[in-house]
Amino acid sequence: MRSRYTLAVVALLLVPSTALSATGFSTVLSGAAEVPANASTGSGTAVVVLNNAQTQFSYSVTYTGLVGTLTASHIHRAPVGVNGSVIFGFAPPVGTQSGNFAGVANPTPAQVADLLAGLYYVNIHSTTWPGGELRGQLVGDATPAQRGTWGRIKSFYR
Repeated sequence: MRSRYTLAVVALLLVPSTALSATGFSTVLSGAAEVPANASTGSGTAVVVLNNAQTQFSYSVTYTGLVGTLTASHIHRAPVGVNGSVIFGFAPPVGTQSGNFAGVANPTPAQVADLLAGLYYVNIHSTTWPGGELRGQLVGDATPAQRGTWGRIKSFYR
């Protein structure tokens, strides 16, 4: 009987999960990633986590060493190497050169598809570079934020 459960668990681990799970995206922000590139010595990171239902995402942005002071920050839609329009505005601490901020946004299904396709980038604008001092393209993390299979494994032992 126990070997049947073990075999079932192994089979479940080999089958890809069709259940939605939270999906993480991240990027490193730099002046070199701007279009056109700039000589900013600032840097930063951004993390976005899309919830299981794909109806909301949380974001966290950290930046340091801006040459100018922060004036705005957004998520834009465009592939790498191309400038795009603002999709989600952030509420960063303007007038600073280092800091962090976080929040949530509610994307439409089309916006989720664009995020999953790698078409979004985070941009930090400053007084020195109004078009953008730091930029980074959001890419999916190699490991998901949550594992969808664990609940199925636990159900065998209830």
